[in-house]
Amino acid sequence: FNSIDINVKTYENNKESGTAVLSGISGGVDSFYTLMRYSQPDCEYPITHGICANVGAYGGYDSDNQNRLYHVAEDVCKAMNLGLIYVKSNIMLEVYKKQMATNVSFVYMSMGLALQNLVHIYYFSSDVDAGKFNFNEINAEEYDIFNVHMFSNGRTLFYSTGSEVTRMEKIDYISNLSLIHI
Repeated sequence: FNSIDINVKTYENNKESGTAVLSGISGGVDSFYTLMRYSQPDCEYPITHGICANVGAYGGYDSDNQNRLYHVAEDVCKAMNLGLIYVKSNIMLEVYKKQMATNVSFVYMSMGLALQNLVHIYYFSSDVDAGKFNFNEINAEEYDIFNVHMFSNGRTLFYSTGSEVTRMEKIDYISNLSLIHI
């Protein structure tokens, strides 16, 4: 075991604690769909923060790919006037030894739990539509619609988003938005 360093800004005003509405920002189809769908004026809980997770899966923690992912998240959050939470974790490369479909959704949702003093709602972007629901020991993403809500507790609620439509329907929904060309 190695020592753990946690570097976060603290909130002095308790009114800000537990009110953030969070969604992952990766620059991909699933995260853009969630971002656009849950940023609409009629949304009861519009997204207030994006989260960018650096788990070293794209060539290491400081790789060009990982840095590009961060800058995309930064640009998207700035364009949408969202706060950006940046998490850098060794859980995939040093604990699990690699990113795998068996654990990826659990790892990303655990970040919402780690931030539960800040986060009230976490919209987790599913890449699998409900028609492909399956209890699969190889790919936990196939049952996100079931397991995501199981992470909810009295402080933080988790919702699986995007499983109500197909990949092509997501692309159609976001394709005319200028923001996706960032």
